[in-house]
Amino acid sequence: MPENNEAKYREHSELRSLATSDVLHSDAAKRIIIAGPGTGKSYLFQEVCKELRDGGSTDILTLSFINELVDDLAVDLYGLSTVQTLHSFALGQLPGDPKMFLKLGSIIEEDYHVIHDEQIDYAVMLNNLADEPEKLEFYSARRRYYNYFSPSCSVYTLIKYFERDPIKIPSFSQLLIDEYQDFIRLEARL
Repeated sequence: MPENNEAKYREHSELRSLATSDVLHSDAAKRIIIAGPGTGKSYLFQEVCKELRDGGSTDILTLSFINELVDDLAVDLYGLSTVQTLHSFALGQLPGDPKMFLKLGSIIEEDYHVIHDEQIDYAVMLNNLADEPEKLEFYSARRRYYNYFSPSCSVYTLIKYFERDPIKIPSFSQLLIDEYQDFIRLEARL
């Protein structure tokens, strides 16, 4: 029985090595890796980063959504890549000293309701990149008043910031995105 397990392990290790090699040596500018939990994505990310670092690249960015995943990836990619949540990256790119308040959108929705006697869902508007200038200007003005960003607002604002001044868009030799399948239209636009 143990010999059978060792043979299976060797077989799977060889398959992982072949798959990793295929990704590392692909000529494609963009690569999507589809893999479940525990299948070696972090190992693959490490190998991609090592190969780039060995080629002289030091500007590698890894993004994820979940703080725990960021913490795990930061350990796995220590010294190889900057690892951040998408929202901390967005805040870090905006000028000044922006701060996050998770419930800001709800507060501004309530403000809008009190002032205009109309319910509005700013999360849906921002996440779908809605083109409703008056309602978005209200949000923007209230956001500046409170001096905070909501998660969606930080990404939305960064998109607008980059659209106004494309020279500010940072460049990376590699961008690794964990859990990309969970990105919504707003995040994919960024």
